[in-house]
Amino acid sequence: MSIHSFLIILPIALVIGVGAVLRRAGFLDERAVVAVNRLVYWVAIPALLVRLTMKASPAMFADANLIIAGYVFFVIAPPIAWLIARTQSTDRRHVAVSVLVSIRANNVFMGLPAVSIALGAPGVEVVSVFFALSFVGYQILSISYGQLVLSGGLSLRSVVRTLERLLKSPFILACLFGIVLSAAGIHTFPRWLDEPLRILADMGTGLALLSLGASLMFRKLLGTMREMWADVLFKLIGCPALMLLCFYIWPTSRLVMDTVILLTAMPIAVNSFILAQGMGMDEEYAGRLIAMSTICSVVTIPFWIAVIGISA
Repeated sequence: MSIHSFLIILPIALVIGVGAVLRRAGFLDERAVVAVNRLVYWVAIPALLVRLTMKASPAMFADANLIIAGYVFFVIAPPIAWLIARTQSTDRRHVAVSVLVSIRANNVFMGLPAVSIALGAPGVEVVSVFFALSFVGYQILSISYGQLVLSGGLSLRSVVRTLERLLKSPFILACLFGIVLSAAGIHTFPRWLDEPLRILADMGTGLALLSLGASLMFRKLLGTMREMWADVLFKLIGCPALMLLCFYIWPTSRLVMDTVILLTAMPIAVNSFILAQGMGMDEEYAGRLIAMSTICSVVTIPFWIAVIGISA
Protein backbone atom coordinates (compact mmCIF):
# COMPACT_ATOMS: atom_id res chain seq x y z
CA MET A 1 0.00 0.00 0.00
CA SER A 2 1.73 3.18 -1.22
CA ILE A 3 1.78 6.65 0.28
CA HIS A 4 -0.20 7.75 -2.78
CA SER A 5 -3.22 5.76 -1.57
CA PHE A 6 -3.16 7.66 1.73
CA LEU A 7 -2.73 11.00 -0.01
CA ILE A 8 -5.97 10.41 -1.95
CA ILE A 9 -8.00 10.03 1.25
CA LEU A 10 -6.02 12.54 3.36
CA PRO A 11 -7.99 15.65 2.23
CA ILE A 12 -11.25 13.94 3.24
CA ALA A 13 -9.89 12.92 6.64
CA LEU A 14 -8.57 16.43 7.29
CA VAL A 15 -11.88 18.15 6.49
CA ILE A 16 -13.78 15.65 8.66
CA GLY A 17 -11.29 16.44 11.41
CA VAL A 18 -11.91 20.17 10.98
CA GLY A 19 -15.64 19.51 11.40
CA ALA A 20 -15.00 17.60 14.63
CA VAL A 21 -12.78 20.42 15.97
CA LEU A 22 -15.35 23.08 15.05
CA ARG A 23 -18.05 21.13 16.92
CA ARG A 24 -15.87 20.67 19.98
CA ALA A 25 -14.87 24.36 19.95
CA GLY A 26 -18.51 25.43 19.81
CA PHE A 27 -18.47 26.96 16.32
CA LEU A 28 -20.97 24.35 15.15
CA ASP A 29 -23.79 23.41 17.50
CA GLU A 30 -26.53 20.83 16.95
CA ARG A 31 -28.83 23.29 15.16
CA ALA A 32 -26.05 24.37 12.80
CA VAL A 33 -25.19 20.76 11.92
CA VAL A 34 -28.84 19.96 11.21
CA ALA A 35 -29.11 23.06 8.99
CA VAL A 36 -25.97 22.15 7.04
CA ASN A 37 -27.18 18.56 6.61
CA ARG A 38 -30.49 19.81 5.21
CA LEU A 39 -28.69 22.15 2.80
CA VAL A 40 -26.48 19.34 1.52
CA TYR A 41 -29.35 16.83 1.36
CA TRP A 42 -31.96 19.02 -0.32
CA VAL A 43 -29.88 21.39 -2.46
CA ALA A 44 -26.20 20.63 -3.08
CA ILE A 45 -26.21 16.87 -3.76
CA PRO A 46 -29.41 16.93 -5.89
CA ALA A 47 -27.89 19.72 -8.01
CA LEU A 48 -24.79 17.56 -8.51
CA LEU A 49 -26.80 14.43 -9.36
CA VAL A 50 -29.00 16.19 -11.93
CA ARG A 51 -25.99 17.66 -13.76
CA LEU A 52 -24.09 14.37 -13.83
CA THR A 53 -26.95 11.98 -14.54
CA MET A 54 -28.14 13.98 -17.55
CA LYS A 55 -24.61 13.85 -18.99
CA ALA A 56 -24.31 10.08 -18.56
CA SER A 57 -24.36 7.89 -21.61
CA PRO A 58 -27.65 5.96 -22.02
CA ALA A 59 -25.51 2.83 -22.41
CA MET A 60 -24.41 3.15 -18.78
CA PHE A 61 -28.01 2.74 -17.61
CA ALA A 62 -28.24 -0.47 -19.67
CA ASP A 63 -25.20 -2.10 -18.03
CA ALA A 64 -26.85 -5.40 -17.07
CA ASN A 65 -23.79 -6.73 -15.25
CA LEU A 66 -23.63 -3.63 -13.04
CA ILE A 67 -27.26 -4.14 -12.04
CA ILE A 68 -26.87 -7.90 -11.47
CA ALA A 69 -23.61 -7.63 -9.51
CA GLY A 70 -24.95 -4.77 -7.40
CA TYR A 71 -28.19 -6.47 -6.45
CA VAL A 72 -26.58 -9.85 -5.82
CA PHE A 73 -24.32 -8.06 -3.34
CA PHE A 74 -27.30 -6.30 -1.71
CA VAL A 75 -29.11 -9.62 -1.31
CA ILE A 76 -26.30 -11.78 0.10
CA ALA A 77 -24.30 -9.34 2.27
CA PRO A 78 -26.93 -8.85 5.04
CA PRO A 79 -27.36 -12.62 5.71
CA ILE A 80 -23.57 -12.92 6.00
CA ALA A 81 -23.60 -9.98 8.42
CA TRP A 82 -26.31 -11.80 10.42
CA LEU A 83 -24.17 -14.96 10.67
CA ILE A 84 -21.18 -12.94 11.87
CA ALA A 85 -23.21 -10.87 14.34
CA ARG A 86 -24.76 -13.99 15.89
CA THR A 87 -21.26 -15.06 16.99
CA GLN A 88 -20.88 -11.78 18.90
CA SER A 89 -24.33 -11.23 20.42
CA THR A 90 -27.72 -12.85 20.94
CA ASP A 91 -29.53 -9.52 21.47
CA ARG A 92 -31.93 -9.06 18.54
CA ARG A 93 -31.73 -5.26 18.74
CA HIS A 94 -27.95 -5.49 18.54
CA VAL A 95 -27.83 -8.06 15.72
CA ALA A 96 -30.47 -6.15 13.74
CA VAL A 97 -28.17 -3.11 13.68
CA SER A 98 -25.34 -5.24 12.28
CA VAL A 99 -27.62 -6.45 9.49
CA LEU A 100 -29.11 -3.04 8.77
CA VAL A 101 -25.76 -1.26 8.34
CA SER A 102 -24.01 -3.99 6.36
CA ILE A 103 -24.88 -2.48 2.96
CA ARG A 104 -25.52 1.10 4.06
CA ALA A 105 -22.37 2.95 2.98
CA ASN A 106 -21.74 6.65 3.48
CA ASN A 107 -21.80 7.36 -0.24
CA VAL A 108 -23.07 10.94 -0.03
CA PHE A 109 -20.87 12.46 2.68
CA MET A 110 -17.73 10.40 1.92
CA GLY A 111 -18.28 8.35 -1.24
CA LEU A 112 -18.80 11.26 -3.61
CA PRO A 113 -15.78 13.21 -2.32
CA ALA A 114 -13.57 10.09 -2.36
CA VAL A 115 -14.57 9.14 -5.91
CA SER A 116 -14.19 12.74 -7.06
CA ILE A 117 -10.62 12.89 -5.74
CA ALA A 118 -9.61 9.38 -6.82
CA LEU A 119 -11.36 9.04 -10.19
CA GLY A 120 -12.46 12.55 -11.17
CA ALA A 121 -15.60 13.54 -13.07
CA PRO A 122 -15.95 10.18 -14.93
CA GLY A 123 -16.11 8.36 -11.60
CA VAL A 124 -18.66 10.79 -10.18
CA GLU A 125 -20.78 10.23 -13.31
CA VAL A 126 -20.75 6.49 -12.52
CA VAL A 127 -21.82 7.30 -8.94
CA SER A 128 -24.89 9.15 -10.21
CA VAL A 129 -25.82 6.24 -12.48
CA PHE A 130 -25.31 3.71 -9.69
CA PHE A 131 -27.45 5.83 -7.37
CA ALA A 132 -30.23 5.93 -9.95
CA LEU A 133 -30.12 2.16 -10.52
CA SER A 134 -29.71 0.97 -6.95
CA PHE A 135 -30.77 3.56 -4.36
CA VAL A 136 -34.37 2.47 -3.84
CA GLY A 137 -33.55 -1.25 -3.99
CA TYR A 138 -30.75 -1.22 -1.47
CA GLN A 139 -32.73 0.93 0.94
CA ILE A 140 -35.68 -1.46 0.86
CA LEU A 141 -33.45 -4.54 1.22
CA SER A 142 -31.39 -3.18 4.13
CA ILE A 143 -34.48 -2.04 6.05
CA SER A 144 -36.40 -5.25 5.30
CA TYR A 145 -33.52 -7.49 6.43
CA GLY A 146 -33.11 -5.40 9.58
CA GLN A 147 -36.80 -5.63 10.43
CA LEU A 148 -36.80 -9.38 9.73
CA VAL A 149 -34.02 -9.93 12.27
CA LEU A 150 -35.56 -7.56 14.80
CA SER A 151 -39.10 -8.89 14.78
CA GLY A 152 -38.83 -12.27 13.10
CA GLY A 153 -41.10 -11.16 10.26
CA LEU A 154 -41.77 -8.46 7.68
CA SER A 155 -44.52 -5.88 7.83
CA LEU A 156 -45.91 -5.02 4.40
CA ARG A 157 -47.06 -1.70 5.81
CA SER A 158 -43.54 -0.70 6.85
CA VAL A 159 -42.12 -1.71 3.46
CA VAL A 160 -44.77 0.39 1.67
CA ARG A 161 -44.02 3.35 3.95
CA THR A 162 -40.31 2.97 3.20
CA LEU A 163 -40.97 2.91 -0.54
CA GLU A 164 -43.20 6.00 -0.32
CA ARG A 165 -40.53 7.86 1.63
CA LEU A 166 -37.79 6.86 -0.81
CA LEU A 167 -39.79 7.98 -3.83
CA LYS A 168 -39.88 11.45 -2.24
CA SER A 169 -36.11 11.46 -1.72
CA PRO A 170 -34.38 14.41 -3.44
CA PHE A 171 -31.62 12.00 -4.55
CA ILE A 172 -34.09 9.72 -6.31
CA LEU A 173 -36.00 12.62 -7.86
CA ALA A 174 -32.76 14.27 -9.04
CA CYS A 175 -31.49 11.03 -10.61
CA LEU A 176 -34.83 10.30 -12.29
CA PHE A 177 -34.99 13.85 -13.66
CA GLY A 178 -31.47 13.49 -15.03
CA ILE A 179 -32.31 10.13 -16.62
CA VAL A 180 -35.38 11.61 -18.34
CA LEU A 181 -33.30 14.50 -19.69
CA SER A 182 -30.56 12.12 -20.89
CA ALA A 183 -33.11 9.86 -22.61
CA ALA A 184 -34.59 12.94 -24.31
CA GLY A 185 -31.17 13.86 -25.67
CA ILE A 186 -30.70 16.84 -23.33
CA HIS A 187 -27.21 16.49 -21.89
CA THR A 188 -26.54 20.04 -20.74
CA PHE A 189 -28.46 23.09 -19.56
CA PRO A 190 -28.03 26.59 -20.98
CA ARG A 191 -25.11 28.35 -19.32
CA TRP A 192 -27.38 30.70 -17.34
CA LEU A 193 -28.96 27.66 -15.64
CA ASP A 194 -26.01 25.27 -15.56
CA GLU A 195 -23.66 27.70 -13.83
CA PRO A 196 -25.88 28.24 -10.73
CA LEU A 197 -26.36 24.46 -10.49
CA ARG A 198 -22.60 23.94 -10.71
CA ILE A 199 -21.98 26.47 -7.93
CA LEU A 200 -24.58 24.78 -5.71
CA ALA A 201 -23.16 21.34 -6.49
CA ASP A 202 -19.57 22.40 -5.77
CA MET A 203 -20.38 23.57 -2.25
CA GLY A 204 -21.78 20.16 -1.30
CA THR A 205 -18.55 18.19 -0.81
CA GLY A 206 -16.90 20.47 1.75
CA LEU A 207 -20.10 21.08 3.70
CA ALA A 208 -20.90 17.36 3.76
CA LEU A 209 -17.50 16.45 5.19
CA LEU A 210 -17.57 19.24 7.78
CA SER A 211 -21.02 18.15 8.88
CA LEU A 212 -19.94 14.51 9.09
CA GLY A 213 -17.05 15.39 11.39
CA ALA A 214 -19.34 17.51 13.55
CA SER A 215 -21.98 14.75 13.76
CA LEU A 216 -19.93 11.72 14.78
CA MET A 217 -20.01 10.56 18.39
CA PHE A 218 -16.30 9.90 18.94
CA ARG A 219 -16.37 10.18 22.73
CA LYS A 220 -18.48 7.03 23.13
CA LEU A 221 -15.88 4.77 21.49
CA LEU A 222 -13.42 4.15 24.31
CA GLY A 223 -13.39 0.51 25.35
CA THR A 224 -16.03 -0.59 22.81
CA MET A 225 -13.91 -1.86 19.90
CA ARG A 226 -14.02 -5.39 21.30
CA GLU A 227 -17.74 -5.72 20.58
CA MET A 228 -17.58 -3.90 17.24
CA TRP A 229 -14.54 -5.33 15.50
CA ALA A 230 -16.40 -8.05 13.56
CA ASP A 231 -19.04 -5.67 12.18
CA VAL A 232 -16.47 -3.01 11.29
CA LEU A 233 -14.18 -5.54 9.63
CA PHE A 234 -17.01 -7.01 7.56
CA LYS A 235 -18.24 -3.58 6.47
CA LEU A 236 -14.84 -2.16 5.48
CA ILE A 237 -13.04 -5.29 4.22
CA GLY A 238 -15.58 -8.07 3.70
CA CYS A 239 -18.18 -6.05 1.77
CA PRO A 240 -15.77 -4.57 -0.82
CA ALA A 241 -14.22 -8.03 -1.25
CA LEU A 242 -17.68 -9.49 -1.83
CA MET A 243 -18.45 -6.74 -4.36
CA LEU A 244 -15.16 -7.47 -6.13
CA LEU A 245 -16.15 -11.15 -6.33
CA CYS A 246 -19.52 -10.19 -7.84
CA PHE A 247 -17.76 -8.16 -10.53
CA TYR A 248 -15.43 -11.09 -11.18
CA ILE A 249 -18.51 -13.20 -11.97
CA TRP A 250 -20.37 -10.40 -13.80
CA PRO A 251 -17.59 -8.22 -15.26
CA THR A 252 -18.11 -4.63 -16.34
CA SER A 253 -15.85 -1.73 -17.32
CA ARG A 254 -12.82 -0.94 -15.19
CA LEU A 255 -14.13 2.54 -14.33
CA VAL A 256 -17.50 1.21 -13.17
CA MET A 257 -15.91 -1.58 -11.15
CA ASP A 258 -13.39 0.73 -9.45
CA THR A 259 -16.07 3.30 -8.62
CA VAL A 260 -18.58 0.86 -7.14
CA ILE A 261 -15.95 -1.02 -5.11
CA LEU A 262 -14.72 2.29 -3.72
CA LEU A 263 -18.31 3.21 -2.80
CA THR A 264 -18.76 -0.16 -1.11
CA ALA A 265 -15.58 0.47 0.92
CA MET A 266 -17.05 3.58 2.53
CA PRO A 267 -17.92 3.54 6.26
CA ILE A 268 -21.46 3.15 7.54
CA ALA A 269 -23.98 5.81 6.48
CA VAL A 270 -24.70 8.40 9.17
CA ASN A 271 -28.47 8.15 8.66
CA SER A 272 -28.31 4.53 9.86
CA PHE A 273 -28.45 5.93 13.41
CA ILE A 274 -31.82 7.58 12.73
CA LEU A 275 -33.14 4.41 11.09
CA ALA A 276 -32.00 2.20 13.96
CA GLN A 277 -33.61 4.57 16.44
CA GLY A 278 -36.88 4.74 14.52
CA MET A 279 -37.08 0.96 14.11
CA GLY A 280 -36.46 0.20 17.77
CA MET A 281 -32.95 -1.21 17.35
CA ASP A 282 -29.91 -0.54 19.53
CA GLU A 283 -29.30 3.03 18.36
CA GLU A 284 -26.32 3.61 20.67
CA TYR A 285 -24.55 0.65 19.13
CA ALA A 286 -25.40 2.02 15.68
CA GLY A 287 -23.85 5.38 16.61
CA ARG A 288 -20.66 3.73 17.85
CA LEU A 289 -20.42 1.60 14.70
CA ILE A 290 -20.78 4.68 12.48
CA ALA A 291 -18.03 6.55 14.31
CA MET A 292 -15.63 3.59 14.54
CA SER A 293 -16.09 2.57 10.90
CA THR A 294 -15.41 6.17 9.85
CA ILE A 295 -12.17 6.27 11.85
CA CYS A 296 -10.99 2.88 10.57
CA SER A 297 -11.86 3.77 6.97
CA VAL A 298 -8.98 6.24 6.95
CA VAL A 299 -6.79 3.11 6.74
CA THR A 300 -9.06 0.73 4.81
CA ILE A 301 -10.04 3.12 1.99
CA PRO A 302 -6.37 3.63 0.98
CA PHE A 303 -6.00 -0.16 1.16
CA TRP A 304 -8.81 -0.62 -1.38
CA ILE A 305 -7.49 2.21 -3.56
CA ALA A 306 -4.21 0.28 -3.70
CA VAL A 307 -5.94 -3.07 -4.32
CA ILE A 308 -7.94 -1.85 -7.31
CA GLY A 309 -4.96 0.11 -8.59
CA ILE A 310 -6.31 3.66 -8.73
CA SER A 311 -3.46 5.97 -9.69
CA ALA A 312 -5.27 9.25 -10.36
